[in-house]
Amino acid sequence: RITYLHLKDTTKDEWCPLGQGKLDMPSIVNAIRQMPNVNFAAIEQDVVIGEPWDAVKTSREYLMKTFGW
Repeated sequence: RITYLHLKDTTKDEWCPLGQGKLDMPSIVNAIRQMPNVNFAAIEQDVVIGEPWDAVKTSREYLMKTFGW
């Protein structure tokens, strides 16, 4: 029944662009791919060091390069 997810990554102390933290993004993406109802996944950046749009761009590039999203 879940159709929309927010993707985040984190170090021990702060939020960071996807692929730069401690979360196991390959396992997370594999789980998402097993969920037939998920149509959208949004990059969510709460607070990041530097410019928020740069963090979103970095996250997007990571998703494209690593998973073809």
